[in-house]
Amino acid sequence: MPRKLIATVAAAAIAATGFAASPAKADTSAVEFLAGATALIIIGKAIADSSQKQHHPHVHASHVRRTIGTTLPRACVYGYQKRYRVVRMLSSACLQNNYTNVNALPGVCSRKVRTINGRVHYGFRMRCLRDRGYRIVY
Repeated sequence: MPRKLIATVAAAAIAATGFAASPAKADTSAVEFLAGATALIIIGKAIADSSQKQHHPHVHASHVRRTIGTTLPRACVYGYQKRYRVVRMLSSACLQNNYTNVNALPGVCSRKVRTINGRVHYGFRMRCLRDRGYRIVY
């Protein structure tokens, strides 16, 4: 709304200065008047269009919301394949990005898992965290 008001005031100011700057003529034709009015409408429309194009697109948040307190994001639960079984735990890397207070999680629940291909993953045992009052949500 303020941009439209500014565009209207600017167009009126341009029109007023155009009339004031030209000497008064007795034979001003309607064609010249319509040409000036059309020019002002085009300028006003261009100003309005340029102000509408300056809107920034909405930035979407990550699909995982940052959680606080004792609720942990379910999206951070990963299963890692060991030799004879799959180990499910909360990934430390994921929690760093999606949980506000990772350093406050109990250290006794931390775990290091080496998978079949030799990669090492760090995380937290889910049952241990549940026993200490944490919940895994959404």
